[in-house]
Amino acid sequence: MPKTEKAHEVYLPDIFRLLEENSLHAQGVKEHLKNFLILKEGNEVLGCAGLEIYGTTALLRSVAVKTSHQGQRLGSRITREILSLAKKRKVETVYLLTLTAEEFFSRFGFKKISRKEVEPAIRRTTEFSHLCPLSAAVMMIKLD
Repeated sequence: MPKTEKAHEVYLPDIFRLLEENSLHAQGVKEHLKNFLILKEGNEVLGCAGLEIYGTTALLRSVAVKTSHQGQRLGSRITREILSLAKKRKVETVYLLTLTAEEFFSRFGFKKISRKEVEPAIRRTTEFSHLCPLSAAVMMIKLD
C-alpha cells in the first residue's frame, strides 16, 4: 500500500516525470514544493499533488498518478490528502484548472465557475494567466 509523504527536492525528478507522463506542466513546482505531497511505494513515486497557497486561497495543481497505476483510486486518495493539507494550512477556497478531469474533481465538491469569478491572487498565477488555455475548466471549492 503506497504511503503519502511531503515532497522534498530529492523527489523533483520523479515529480517532473509524472507530470510529463500525464501531459501536465512542471513550471513552478520547485517554488511551491513545500505544499506538495507524493504517494510512494518503496522507492517509487506513484503520484503527486500540490498547492500554490496565497493567504486563505490556493490553486490545486499537478495532481498526477503514474499511468501504470491509474485506476487504483490513487488519484482520489492524493486529492483527499492535499485538500486535508489545505485545511491544515488555513486555506478556505481552492481553485483548479483542468482540460480533462472536470468530472473527477466534481466528486470532491468542486464546482465549475467562470474565470471572472476567480480571486485576483489566483488570476495572477502563471498557471492561470499563461500556462492553461482559456478552454480549461475553472473549478472551485470552499473548505469547511
